[in-house]
Amino acid sequence: MPGWTLVNTHPIQGRTFERPLSPAEVAFILDARIKGSADSAQYFQLRLLNGSRDAYLFSNANILRAWISTKTRFPLAGATIRRPKTDGDLNDNLGPALQAHFVVQEHDLATVQPHEVIFEEVANAEELQAKEVEILDGPRALSEDLPVQPYGD
Repeated sequence: MPGWTLVNTHPIQGRTFERPLSPAEVAFILDARIKGSADSAQYFQLRLLNGSRDAYLFSNANILRAWISTKTRFPLAGATIRRPKTDGDLNDNLGPALQAHFVVQEHDLATVQPHEVIFEEVANAEELQAKEVEILDGPRALSEDLPVQPYGD
């Protein structure tokens, strides 16, 4: 598999890199067109050991900082997917999916875009599990512009 290629350098936005998708990654794009059945969700319950003294650890601001740190360390978490444009119906055209590329812009790794992280409150573990089912069975939240989306409470 070819590595990352520098495609642009901008004095404010920083560098932009891209690489072709692997066959497995292309399969996820094709699956997303059907229903997104390859999408996955994971949830974690965390408990504060020091009670309210450590509550700041789970503040929205700290969760956003952690997300930026994650994207900086794992740039694919902040990537977008770009396919070549065609004149035909993309749903019937396999070619653009096979030529898709991940695009990573340094500036995007250091910021959080609107709707990139979703904050919703849940009261208990049962509500959290119901939310997971809603995310997986409801309208698809992920897209080629947002292939990863964290939720926080």
